[in-house]
Amino acid sequence: MTLRIFCLVVLSVLLAAFLLTDCSCRQPLLITQLFVDHVSDDNAFGMEREDIRQSCKKILSNEKNVKAKWNGSRKGILRVRFRFLPVQDKDGAGRLMINLKYSEITNQGLQQYFGSASMNVANLREHQVMFERAFSESLEELISSWQGEKKSTSQLLESMSEAWADDTVHENQLLQNIHLLGIKKEKKAVPVLIKILLGGNEKASIASLAALTNIADPAALDAVTQYAERKNTEVRKQAILAVRQMGGLKSAAWLFTLSTGHEDPEVRVAASEALIYVEEKLKKN
Repeated sequence: MTLRIFCLVVLSVLLAAFLLTDCSCRQPLLITQLFVDHVSDDNAFGMEREDIRQSCKKILSNEKNVKAKWNGSRKGILRVRFRFLPVQDKDGAGRLMINLKYSEITNQGLQQYFGSASMNVANLREHQVMFERAFSESLEELISSWQGEKKSTSQLLESMSEAWADDTVHENQLLQNIHLLGIKKEKKAVPVLIKILLGGNEKASIASLAALTNIADPAALDAVTQYAERKNTEVRKQAILAVRQMGGLKSAAWLFTLSTGHEDPEVRVAASEALIYVEEKLKKN
């Protein structure tokens, strides 16, 4: 009987711990302040700033993953930045672009998450409907990014699986996952990131290069130098930074080649500076 009671107690403790962990991961996004930046060039958009604020607040109040608590604190600040580009000779028609930035103060300092959306608007009557649709879409992306950072590396990799090469994958979600894997700096993500780097999605390749720079695993060196071949100056400079972070003799050899023989002076300078850093590290080791 004593053993049975002990087992029940242990099971209860484990279950409680699981539920607490699960609940902590599902806490809603706290928003305490809302700012609206209207950066359109003229007054072509048919909503006033206060109307926009009210539309945003209405959507936020109905979003189950958001808790709006308008107390003016800096714990959760949402900034809405939008622009409307009108089409000439078409009354009310144009392109609406929305960018969201959420900032929260945590024990680790300031954390920021982003969302965006862009939509065509046919006429003046559509302005509010399309704004709310675009805001909802960008908010969904922001929340996905916020929730994604709370996921483990294994969960992020599982959600990506082999689907990164599938045209049906939501590109924004893919880019967010790559970004989050780079933030976490876990080497188990490197094989997937290499595959994406050398794949056919250019945006995902650039994101993977940035993530691999952050992780700085020498196992990705060959893939990075292969990807950098025949790329433009900015991509080549990002690859140089990645190789610099990885370090080692092989990195030094590649950087030396670029610093002495590349036709672009910007690439030569970047490679020379990176080479000095790598050689200093090698001397210390």
